[in-house]
Amino acid sequence: MQALGEVFHVIHVREMEYGNQIMYCSDEKGGEYTILHFVQEKCVRSLLPLFYALQDNRAFEDYKGCFTNNEELYAAFYKRNGMPLKRLLQEENISLEQRIILGRQLLEKILLWKLPEFLICQILDPQYILLKGEEIVFDYGWKFFAGDAGNMTMVNKAMAVLFRELFSEEVNNALSPGFMGLLDYLERDKPEDFFEIYEEYNRICNVMPGEIMEQVTILQRWKQKISLWGERILPAVKAVLFIAVYILAVVMLLEEMHKKDKEKEEIQGVVFESIGTLPVQKAED
Repeated sequence: MQALGEVFHVIHVREMEYGNQIMYCSDEKGGEYTILHFVQEKCVRSLLPLFYALQDNRAFEDYKGCFTNNEELYAAFYKRNGMPLKRLLQEENISLEQRIILGRQLLEKILLWKLPEFLICQILDPQYILLKGEEIVFDYGWKFFAGDAGNMTMVNKAMAVLFRELFSEEVNNALSPGFMGLLDYLERDKPEDFFEIYEEYNRICNVMPGEIMEQVTILQRWKQKISLWGERILPAVKAVLFIAVYILAVVMLLEEMHKKDKEKEEIQGVVFESIGTLPVQKAED
């Protein structure tokens, strides 16, 4: 396949999904590419002007260009390799400081590249954010592409999902009121552009470590108080439990003895009752 001044050799083609196909190719010089192939007429019609306009974005260094063939659209990206952020977060214990830096680097890269909203919505998925050493790169082999221009509502939603995953421990334990406010701000669709998200993120991240430290200190104090309280009452609890178990054992023993005595009386066919120390025999009915 020849286009964009290159001869693309197809290495692998993923199965068609949702009206698009992912092609992995190389050129004559050994360069690797991810090519998105769109075949549905509606999808091609909506995405064609977006990808053509993207060719004028000289800041976006990962984009090779787009072309058409037989009324089908092809968009070529330079293929990048690295560890997916999603897997990194699952397998490694990354410090809060490192995660804050990762978030900042990601937002700065999107701003410097001046990416349109329809692309931002895709690359914010932790599965397609890659870590190559200390550099953030992207996988453009998306499993699903909506085929529309996207908007800030979609960007805000995707950003909130990413932040929840990047700072899952802090969010699950509500350790930073400021960061919880940022999530609420995104989920209520308040930011009007991506730079506003970047500004809010930087503002919150400057205070988030201090907030978390304060919350953790409070939790530790409560744990210490509960531990001391437990140590003080533990002997009394042990004594109460011992007495309760002893009484229960005596009651069960008496019941067992009473049951055996009754069984003996029934075997003799006579039930005895007593008045004082004098036994009285009572005939069976």
